[in-house]
Amino acid sequence: MNLIVLDLSSNFIEGDLSKLPPNIRFLSINKLHGTIPSTFAKGCALKNLNLNSNHLEGPLTPSITNCKGLQVLDVGNNMVNDSFPYWIKALSELQVLVLRSSKFHGPITAPTSSRSLPK
Repeated sequence: MNLIVLDLSSNFIEGDLSKLPPNIRFLSINKLHGTIPSTFAKGCALKNLNLNSNHLEGPLTPSITNCKGLQVLDVGNNMVNDSFPYWIKALSELQVLVLRSSKFHGPITAPTSSRSLPK
């Protein structure tokens, strides 16, 4: 049996996100620190990446688009310092995007067509 979902949210887990196994990505409301991984493998099967309310910093990586089936991306309430992720339009299944209460800056790039963010 393969682990599909591991929800460790709302605990007191502390540590560096880079030290955790790569398939664990539902870690909201903990005390994780460090940066969001800079590389997501091609064929990544994540559907929900919820890192809300931690102490994560640095930029988001465009390699998140390797997770073609990603439906939820929540990096709110962190210290992520980046401009609006214009590359997000490549995530055709994305339904929820949470960036609030972080250090995003600059203009929000308008979609180039009405089909850029279909969901």
